[in-house]
Formats: sequence, structure tokens, C-alpha cells
Amino acid sequence: KKLTLKANVVARPYETDDNATVIYDEAIYKGGQLRVIINKPFKENKMPAMLFIPGYTCSSIDELTNDHPYKRIVDAYVDAGYVTLRIEKSGLGDSKNTPPCESCDLLDEIENFEVGLKKLKSLPYVDTNQIIIFGHSMGGIIAPALSAKQNVAGVVVYGTTAKSWFEYQLEMYRVQNALAGMNPIEVEQSVIEQYDLNYRYFVKKERLEDIA
Repeated sequence: KKLTLKANVVARPYETDDNATVIYDEAIYKGGQLRVIINKPFKENKMPAMLFIPGYTCSSIDELTNDHPYKRIVDAYVDAGYVTLRIEKSGLGDSKNTPPCESCDLLDEIENFEVGLKKLKSLPYVDTNQIIIFGHSMGGIIAPALSAKQNVAGVVVYGTTAKSWFEYQLEMYRVQNALAGMNPIEVEQSVIEQYDLNYRYFVKKERLEDIA
């Protein structure tokens, strides 16, 4: 017997902020739209602003819990009178018709967040002479690269690196796999397994097609 059920689908709740208006917007990227989330303090004059760039994972920046480190960073800047803007990575959250995050490289991500910075500069309540970029982890690599292309008042980075890609990747296998629950032996085994691949790609500059 075929059973048909009908119901009204309720949208996911938007974020709220006791000290700011939370605005859900979008920006054009590669023929699609990226979700933009703006926290605008309750002020009428033009305000300084901060573009937030997260770490390397393909994770949405929407619906952050109050104890999430990224939410605490956003709240701190809002409390200091800054407009804050977050933009989803390609393919994440409410973004539409954009490439999957996992398929994007570093240059794609720089372009992704440049779209966010241009969006921030276009807001009528933002003082464009007082825009900064805050980058965490991989975001701390993207932020300086972006500031070299777009004029900003400053760059803040946290938990980032100045190592080569080869050294960085091996370190991340150790750090991230340990955080994921691997025991020390499994962690070192994962590093050994990835060493040759990373050496051939980052140091010897071999093509992935040849390595495969």
C-alpha cells in the first residue's frame, strides 16, 4: 500500500545577536551565489569592519553555537563596534550553484574570500578606510595574500604557519589525526603513508596525474 504524507517544511533558524542585527545576504561567485552573514552593530554612523576567514576544513560558518571559538571572535569584534562579515566557502551552507568545497584549491579560496571583501567594502554603513581581515589557520595564509591584492587597514592572523607546504602538510597529519582520535602509532603511520606523496608533489613538483 502506498502512503503519501504532506507537511510544511520549516526553514532552519537564522542566527541572532543581542548586540547587532544579523543580515543574511549573498555574493556572486563562479556563476553561483555564496551565503554571506553580516553582524551589524546597533549604530547609525559608518563603522570599522572585519572580514573573517576560517581554517582549511570544508565546514559551514552558519549557525555557530555561542561557545564556538569563531562565534566568540565575531562577538568580540561586534562588541568593539565592528561590522563583521563571514562568507561561506564554495558549495557550503546556503550557497547555490558553486563548485564543491573539496574541489577548490588555494587560488579558488583566495578568490572566494576576495568576493567577501568586496561585498564588505560595498556596504553603505562600513568605513572602507577601517577594514581589517582576521584569518585563522589556513585563513591566516589567505588573509595576507588577499591583502596584497586589496587595500585594507590591517591583517590579524591566529594559529597559522609560515612553513613550506610540505612541512605544513606533514604537521597537519600529526595534529589533526591526533585530534580525530588516532593513537600515536596510527598517527605516525599516517605520516609515513603520506610522506612520499607530499614530497613528490610539493618538493619535486611532480604532477598529480603522474603520481597517481
